[in-house]
Amino acid sequence: MTPPDTHAPFAPSGLARVVACPGSYNLIRAARAAGVALDEDDTDASREGTAAHEVAVRLARDGECMPIGALTSNGVAVTEEMIEGAEMWAEQVSKYPGGQFETLVKCPAIHHDCWGTPDYQFGPNMGTLYIPDYKFGHRYVSPVMNWQLIAYASGVMPEYYPTMRVVLQIVQPRSYHRDGPVREWVIDGDELREHITTLRIAIIRAVE
Repeated sequence: MTPPDTHAPFAPSGLARVVACPGSYNLIRAARAAGVALDEDDTDASREGTAAHEVAVRLARDGECMPIGALTSNGVAVTEEMIEGAEMWAEQVSKYPGGQFETLVKCPAIHHDCWGTPDYQFGPNMGTLYIPDYKFGHRYVSPVMNWQLIAYASGVMPEYYPTMRVVLQIVQPRSYHRDGPVREWVIDGDELREHITTLRIAIIRAVE
């Protein structure tokens, strides 16, 4: 098994593609092994997203507002949009005080090589688990059937609680949609278990 401090073979962020096309897993792995650059690897948008996440975490977790023009860890300059997005993120997670930022979560119910770091997690508390996720891109991301967040929830709540309330949220300040920048999908433990089964089956097909 690969150590958990490296990129997971079945990272939660890539599970939507595995569910949609299990065969894509081996194709992408072969392409990367051959040194082929993929569109999703180290693009300007991905670097901007990484920088925006850093700004958001520093504000929400540490109370530090990075100034416009300052460089983040990956060398991207902080923008006014990043600060505005960070303020929205900080306001949202402040509703669930005492949660954990970017803590490694293993998802063995899906696969022993599935793990990741949720942006934030809170609970289960009083029967509810919250998994909010920060997205800085413009492309609309729905919390409904969001395989990344489902995977995180499975790892945070490894035991089966059929009546558990699971709240999956997307906080996306730059996606201008009628549903607003903060969107959520609420399911229970039974529904979560069904979706975990779907993910597990998709991965089995991917490695066949």
